[in-house]
Amino acid sequence: MSQINLDQYAERLKTAMFTTIRKLNAELADELGGQLTPTQFYLMKHMSCKQRSTVSEMAELMGVKPSAITGIVDRMHNHGLVNRDRDQEDRRVVWVSLTDKGKQVLMETERKRIDIVKKYISLMEPAKLEAMVESFEELSKLIQNDSEK
Repeated sequence: MSQINLDQYAERLKTAMFTTIRKLNAELADELGGQLTPTQFYLMKHMSCKQRSTVSEMAELMGVKPSAITGIVDRMHNHGLVNRDRDQEDRRVVWVSLTDKGKQVLMETERKRIDIVKKYISLMEPAKLEAMVESFEELSKLIQNDSEK
C-alpha cells in the first residue's frame, strides 16, 4: 500500500475517532449532568483496575505533570469519589483509591457509556458492525504488541 493511501487512511481514521469520541463524551456529560469529566472517568477506571495509584503514576499515564493530576484528584476527593492515604513507609507518597461512592459512580458511568454506544451501533448492519469491531480489535493488538517492545 502506498504512503499516500496510508496517509489518507490515517487521516480518515483520526477524524472518525475524534468526531466519535467528542460526540460520545458530550452526550455522556449531558447524561451525567457534569458529575464526572472524561479525564476523571479515565483515572477512576485506571484506579479500579489497580485498586490504588499514586499521583505520579496517574500523571505518567496521562502524560501530564503531577500538579495537574493533584487538582483533578482534589476535586474527586471533595466529591467523595476517592480516598487519599499517605504511604506508611514514605510519607511523601500519597495513594489514591476509589471510595464506595466512587465505585458506584464509575459503574453507573460505564453503564451509561455502553448504553450510548449501543444506541448508535444498533443502527449499523450486523456484518459492518462485526467487521468494525474486528478491525479495532486487530488495531488494538498491534498497538499493544508494539508498546510492549
